[in-house]
Amino acid sequence: MNYYLFNPLIYGWPYVCRLLGAISSDTVNIRLRFRGVPRTSPFKLVYENPDAVGVASYSGDSWRVFKSLVKESRSGYPIGEFRGRIVIVHVRNRLQGELNEENIQPLKYGEWIFAHHGLVDRVNLVKMLRNRYLSEAKGRCGSKALFCLILQEIEDKGDFIEGLRSAIDMINRIRVGYTSLNFIASNGRCMYALRYSRVKTSYYIIYYMDEPGGIEVNRVSEATSMEVFLKSRGRTIAVASESVGGWLKWPPLPNKHLIKVDENLNLEVIRLS
Repeated sequence: MNYYLFNPLIYGWPYVCRLLGAISSDTVNIRLRFRGVPRTSPFKLVYENPDAVGVASYSGDSWRVFKSLVKESRSGYPIGEFRGRIVIVHVRNRLQGELNEENIQPLKYGEWIFAHHGLVDRVNLVKMLRNRYLSEAKGRCGSKALFCLILQEIEDKGDFIEGLRSAIDMINRIRVGYTSLNFIASNGRCMYALRYSRVKTSYYIIYYMDEPGGIEVNRVSEATSMEVFLKSRGRTIAVASESVGGWLKWPPLPNKHLIKVDENLNLEVIRLS
């Protein structure tokens, strides 16, 4: 499947998922609950159709990953409470790939956690994979193939940023179809957030904030009708795929830029192209 065949389809597929990630000098506490979705909400797809929620939290020296199919519960149910120095949340609407626990994001491979927001042509992505990464990308999930390509290039280059640049260059060079490569990723030490969209750039956005005195938010999102409780007493840096207007003023990350937050909470915004 080439770019020109894939492209007309992806232009018409909206509202794939939502992302939220936070890293703190203390402990991040996140509680999630669906509160019912109005018919006018773009997130009604999550409520009315089979969907999934995944959360990865890092404490001490290991990841804990929670995955749940939304079809098993309905409006008003608590998704859960999660604690860790790093927490990454992914809410998925199945428009591409299989709906099973293996493909619910965030995805984990070794020390890495990855959550993607967008659609990508898996068929051409896997042609660039080698050895164990080709084996790992089994199934029909384009996000998993993207994750494997990025990890493969990080390993080849010996550096996250150079590996990511290499993966993006490969994708663009052979014109792999995609809406957005936006993701949040972490190895338990650093947290990364990419905004890199080809279409619907006003939709595929990554917002971020840096609160030195900690944060406490308890609000129902108007866009998603999801109740989000987020609290940390230490300095907290958070990223999200939608604005949290009414809570705090989060600026958008420019397109084709990467946020890197290291283990000492140094924040860097890096232009990729």
